Amino acid sequence: MSGQMRVGVVIAIAMCTLTGCAAPVPVDSVVLESSTSASPTPVFATEQEALEAATKAYTEYLAVSDAILADGGKNPERIREVVTAAYSDELIEEFEEFERQGFRSQGSIRADRLAVQTVEGSDVVAYACSDVSGAKLLNADGDDITPASRVEKMALVLHFSANAEGDAVVLEGSEIWAGDDFCS
Repeated sequence: MSGQMRVGVVIAIAMCTLTGCAAPVPVDSVVLESSTSASPTPVFATEQEALEAATKAYTEYLAVSDAILADGGKNPERIREVVTAAYSDELIEEFEEFERQGFRSQGSIRADRLAVQTVEGSDVVAYACSDVSGAKLLNADGDDITPASRVEKMALVLHFSANAEGDAVVLEGSEIWAGDDFCS
C-alpha cells in the first residue's frame, strides 16, 4: 500500500473513530430479531423512557470519546464506562491506532434527531444524526488535517443494551445508516 493511500485509510479510520461508526447497515436489517422464546421483560414503561435512556447513554459516550480523542487516544480504557465490554474492545483498538498515528481531535461531535426504532427488553435501537462539523482532526504537529471533503452530518443506527450492572443502558455499537439520508 502506498504511503499516501495508507494515510488516507488512517484518516478514514480516524474520522470514523470521531463519529463512532462502522460499516453501513442494510436498511432491512435494523429490526431486532425476535426469538421463539418469550419476549424479554420490558425495562421501559414507555418509548419516551427508552429515548431518554438512549439519549443519556449516547451523550455520555460522545463526552468520553471526545475526551479520549482530544487526548490523542491516550487512556482509551475510559470508554469502558459508557459502552458494552465487547464494543469497548473494538473502540480501544481504534483509539490506540489513533494514538500511534499521533492524531488528536479538537472540538466536539454532536448528535441530534435521536429517535427510537425498536425496544425489546433493555435493548434499544435508535437512529441519530452525527454532526462532526465542530471537530477537527489534528496531526502530531498540531496541523489541521481534517479532510475538506468529509461528510459533516451522517445518519447512524445506534444499538444500546443494559450495562454489566443492569442499572443503565450503554452503547453496544453503531453503523452508518445505508438508507435515505435523514440528516441533511
